[in-house]
Amino acid sequence: MLFSFAPWVMLLVPLVTSHIFHTSVERVTAANSTKKQYTTHWYNQTLDHFTFTTQKQFRQKYLVNDTFWDSSGGPIFFYTGNEGDIEAFTENSGFMWDIAPEFGAMLVFAEHRYYGESLPFGADPMSKDPLKVGYLSSSQALADYVDLISFLRKTIAGASQSPVITFGGSYGGMLAGWMRTKYPHIVQVRKVEDKSCTAVSPCREP
Repeated sequence: MLFSFAPWVMLLVPLVTSHIFHTSVERVTAANSTKKQYTTHWYNQTLDHFTFTTQKQFRQKYLVNDTFWDSSGGPIFFYTGNEGDIEAFTENSGFMWDIAPEFGAMLVFAEHRYYGESLPFGADPMSKDPLKVGYLSSSQALADYVDLISFLRKTIAGASQSPVITFGGSYGGMLAGWMRTKYPHIVQVRKVEDKSCTAVSPCREP
């Protein structure tokens, strides 16, 4: 798939960061500003992308705002969700909302598996059963986002050639960076920010 890159791509300069993965929920307080406008959607996500041991799927939540989107091929700004409810990250991701009108971008915020309401095993998300928690990994989460992006490009009119720019902070920022590194045919640019971490350790792929 070929994409034409606009000059605005150069504005999104990635920052090299590091973060230790924690399975605890990241607490994010909803912003005090006016509530962001978005619609809620669900995608039937594959539980295990790498083996044939299960055919189980789960409902993955994602939020969309297409108010500013140029449907003739405008970019998709994709937030790689981290440890918490996706609504909280959506409300606090001001930079994406600020620049979306200028670039005619669609905003998509994907919830991380095992957090929020995207629970593969329903009401038992904290189980220590290895047959359940074994599917909680950054590699599986990245594959979730690849499948979701592919689905959006196939099903949204005008999005088949839309370049994808991933955004994220903290652990989600690492996911955004890894998306571009591991799946360059899916993600064209990534914008990573994590001011709470220093680049002492190299950014290793999962």
